Amino acid sequence: MTQWFIAAERPAHLTCIMPLEGCSDAYRETLCRGGVPSHGFFGFISPFLYGSQQREDVIAMLQKYPVMNEYWQDKRADISSIRCPAYVLASISTGLHTVGSLRGFEDIPHDKKCFRLRLHSTQEWHDLYQKHSVADFKKFLDFYLKGENNGWEQTARARISANIDNLLFAAWPVPEINNITLRLSVDGTLQSSFDLVKSGQSSYISDAKAENDDADPEELSFTYTFTQRTRLIGNSKAVLYMSCPDHSDLDVFLILRKVDKDGRVLRHINIPFAELKAVGGDGIEGVEDPLNLPRLNAVQYVGPSGILRASHREIDASISKHNFPHHKHTNEEKIQPGQHSPQQSIKWVLEGSDWID
Repeated sequence: MTQWFIAAERPAHLTCIMPLEGCSDAYRETLCRGGVPSHGFFGFISPFLYGSQQREDVIAMLQKYPVMNEYWQDKRADISSIRCPAYVLASISTGLHTVGSLRGFEDIPHDKKCFRLRLHSTQEWHDLYQKHSVADFKKFLDFYLKGENNGWEQTARARISANIDNLLFAAWPVPEINNITLRLSVDGTLQSSFDLVKSGQSSYISDAKAENDDADPEELSFTYTFTQRTRLIGNSKAVLYMSCPDHSDLDVFLILRKVDKDGRVLRHINIPFAELKAVGGDGIEGVEDPLNLPRLNAVQYVGPSGILRASHREIDASISKHNFPHHKHTNEEKIQPGQHSPQQSIKWVLEGSDWID
């Protein structure tokens, strides 16, 4: 993760970088996605981060400075200053690194053809130690560090795993994508035609306990049925008009789920089941059905998600793109109870996936 920041300083000796599963904006991508503080992972990992000197207590800083300021701005890498070649790797499933890796690749000035992106569909550690991955890393490093004429420059600019490994594209975002707009209908469907939308209001009890199941009792769901085999690759965003009758703020969580033709909500197993069983361990022994594996992000991926706190809804036009909106997070703009307010929530990158069986 530090490679983004080091490369932005352009040290004379730096030949290339290889940020594998990186992070480039600690506030927006991990600690406070959408303005909603998340202490869980950093609270868990902090006791294991050792060094010869003292380290920052980012959880305490988030509690002291809940909105964007100079401290958090300093933790957003100035990727537009990077000029050296880069191999950027990201997994579709991690809850920590996907957005930062893709934002990093998009923000690098692409006037030189020496940047490569690989987006894979397994758990990050599983991919890092595969023989084909190690060979790919070595090929990149040998080309730039040793000057070997090994054909690396012929590698596609973007390689995306979408059930079929390494679909090859000339750029990211993928230029061949057809963007579509789907509108929420009060009958619980998503419609591509405005004429088919049924207007009205839908509601749910937001303080009901989340069951972390495939269909929590208090959530709103909207379904779209693909009529032909379709692959989704790229970013998505949602524009919602919401209100809360009792409070001046609310946290909104969105997720895209895949459902098969029989209506069963599906999950993606991040590590091949046979390999998990061979390794064994807590929660793995005796499991015969992959869907009974531990419901941990490292093992199962349920789909791309979006998070936004209503008071953090202001868009930062200076760093946003048409496919990648960013919020300012510099102040809290409360809403009046019962007042509708547009909220634009970035979702994490959609994995390339065959959504129709």
